[in-house]
Amino acid sequence: EVDREDDHRLHLLRLSVDVTRERAAAFLTAPKTDIERNAVRSLAASLQQLGTALADADDAEAAAALLEAKDLFSRIGDRNGEAIAAFNLGHAYMNVTALRDLDAAESWYQAGLALHDHDADRAKCHGQLGRVALERFDAAREAQADAAALSDLLRQAESAYQTALKLIPADAHADLAVFNNMLGEVYRPAGMIDDAAKHFAAAVKHHLANDNRFGAGKTRYNMAVLYLQHGQFANAKLYAAAALDDYRSYHGRAADWEANAEKLLALIDEAAAAV
Repeated sequence: EVDREDDHRLHLLRLSVDVTRERAAAFLTAPKTDIERNAVRSLAASLQQLGTALADADDAEAAAALLEAKDLFSRIGDRNGEAIAAFNLGHAYMNVTALRDLDAAESWYQAGLALHDHDADRAKCHGQLGRVALERFDAAREAQADAAALSDLLRQAESAYQTALKLIPADAHADLAVFNNMLGEVYRPAGMIDDAAKHFAAAVKHHLANDNRFGAGKTRYNMAVLYLQHGQFANAKLYAAAALDDYRSYHGRAADWEANAEKLLALIDEAAAAV
């Protein structure tokens, strides 16, 4: 049923592109009046929506739609539209299976960063650049790269997320939660327990400020794993139990996550008893 809904949505988005393309066809090359520019903007916006939906559907056609949208926004001097298209191209090359290319994703995120004027938007670009660095770290660690290369990638990720935090408004709790959680994920493999715990705790605070107990539970689960990995069983049990309470607040809608937290609690007890 979900697939049929997705197919129907993509069909409607393609129709929208066809309609707006027909309206703008006569002046795509050199729109001069406001009416002509608005027609081109409508086509670019339709392509942007289609490209984003295709990326969500793991369809490689997303790149062509988003690239055309970016070019059209540039043609009419719509810097914000062009910036969003560049950012979404970064997502496409990061997430779409057939397009997966970290170098291309990084390039498009950098392009979005250069085009965006607002700090909150620039922060999101820095956040995605941090994600690129972490993805490279994971691949390098799997390939058993040397310690210097791994440390350099973690430093790149740390710098990107720290920059993002400085740009985000104090009341943007959802974004602050994400970036703090990701900094925790940077410091965890580096063995920097106190720094990881500090940022995980900040992420929990922002999730709760945003009334997101599920996000708080996921972060508390990460904290429990961090403490378990370093033999701090009391702290690990405290945060695993808190995560379980967060998941239970959803009255069965987070049942799989409840089960994971219960398994983690059992694992902590087992590890503590073995010491």
